[in-house]
Amino acid sequence: MSVPAGWYPDPSGRPGSRYWDGAGWSDAVAQDLPGQPQQVADAETAYSLPPVTPGGVPGAFGHPDLGAGFRTLGRWLTGLLFSYAGVGALVGLGAAIVLLIGRDGAVDITSLQSSEVIVQVFAVLNVIGGICNLASIVLWLVWQHRLASNGRVHPTYLRRSPGWHIGSWFIPIVSLWFPYQNVKDLARGLMAPVDRWGVGLPDDGPERGVATRLLPWWWLAWLASSVAAQIESGTGGGVSGSSAGASSLAVTSMSWVTVASGLDVASGVLAALVVLAMTRAALSPPGQPQFPTR
Repeated sequence: MSVPAGWYPDPSGRPGSRYWDGAGWSDAVAQDLPGQPQQVADAETAYSLPPVTPGGVPGAFGHPDLGAGFRTLGRWLTGLLFSYAGVGALVGLGAAIVLLIGRDGAVDITSLQSSEVIVQVFAVLNVIGGICNLASIVLWLVWQHRLASNGRVHPTYLRRSPGWHIGSWFIPIVSLWFPYQNVKDLARGLMAPVDRWGVGLPDDGPERGVATRLLPWWWLAWLASSVAAQIESGTGGGVSGSSAGASSLAVTSMSWVTVASGLDVASGVLAALVVLAMTRAALSPPGQPQFPTR
């Protein structure tokens, strides 16, 4: 597809427009002036153009074909994340039922929590959830590395190497924000033009940048679920007998199971939606953006 020369929204995310000479971006930039919107071409066309290279050097950038394998990878990852969220919903629902029955006083909550049926049900759900979680972690790392390494996203959008996209998940402290930045860089590159915060430009329509709008909420939910899981594991032991102290511990434990499970559901669903949106954008051919501007 040959894009005609003209002024287009600056793909670097800066306010204003940059001139496309038909083969690459020029150094000519201009601020949009009131009353002269006709000088700027439609943002949908600009979406298919390559980003500005460092220093504004003109140059074309191809969009490598990720192939059917990447579509399958995205589908499996999305399905696993939704499954993980579904298991979390069942665990949270079970914990809430135990709390409601125990608080009615008809059954002692410590006896209910330690009953063989309840223990077995939670054990099975935890195993299924663990399998879904482990499989989704592996597929997520493969999915993210392919996006960062195969050239579908222009390198000017990435602040770190593909190796760092994987390694940052496993480094203490750094893992609290580097992975989020890395995924945001990928989303910005797939759904450019965006502003410096990774959000679609105001006139890009409600669907442009859908993944970047979900990213902060997904990351907050993931961090919160990690904290809640640690608290839950710290309150899960030492519950025995039918004393008031044991009952209080049982209520606290089940309450945190409910909270942690709810956060698992939120983080799983949001992560699945992010993967779905970014995979569709990555597979969109140039000139046919997955997220329309109108």
